[in-house]
Amino acid sequence: MKRDVQTGVVSFHAQESVMFGQPAHEAVAAEVTRRGLCRIFVTSTRSLALAETGPLQRVIEGLGSRYVGQFTAIGSHSPDHDVSPPPMLHAKPRRN
Repeated sequence: MKRDVQTGVVSFHAQESVMFGQPAHEAVAAEVTRRGLCRIFVTSTRSLALAETGPLQRVIEGLGSRYVGQFTAIGSHSPDHDVSPPPMLHAKPRRN
């Protein structure tokens, strides 16, 4: 009995750090402050964008005036067709 086996390559990019032990909105705000950043564009999966008061919304609120927009049309596991330039052109800017 022959079995079909998938083949491929998985590449892992360098990861500078992993933060844990505090809520994401606090950790993101602290990292943004630590790095001296002032214009933050948020990317996220569709599922996180669906909740009106979920973790994504708390991250955005925690950024305050540093938040400049978002792109949340990314599917599970971030498929390349969701994060390539054409879809990103439809990003939602912050409304004042």
